[in-house]
Amino acid sequence: MHEADALGGLVYDALTSLPNLPGDTEVFDGGLKGLDLLGFVENRSRVVFVDALDFADGPNAVRIMEREEVAGFAVNFGHSAGLPYLFSVMPKVCSGPLPEILLIGAAGPATPPLVRQVVNGCLELIEHGYV
Repeated sequence: MHEADALGGLVYDALTSLPNLPGDTEVFDGGLKGLDLLGFVENRSRVVFVDALDFADGPNAVRIMEREEVAGFAVNFGHSAGLPYLFSVMPKVCSGPLPEILLIGAAGPATPPLVRQVVNGCLELIEHGYV
């Protein structure tokens, strides 16, 4: 795995190692699933994605974004379009109302303190949503 892309996998490992996640939380590794992630979104109340961000507020700055903001970064529709493209097509292809969809991530190397900060942010979003 490329170091710049390591954040999501490391946060996944940290979350799945926790003994008690809040409520009916499910954690899954979306990796390179692309549009196949749509099936994980439908019929949920809240979905939190974790990813390394090219559009963070500087190295080691954790950023939380709502689906609409992330969708605004969709500039192409190829393999490399990533979460912005996925978030932009969700309203067009998902049946029923969309859940609250959030992205949390950071730019820079996925150091242990940064991973911990993102994990803590995930837990807060899982419990309370975006406030």
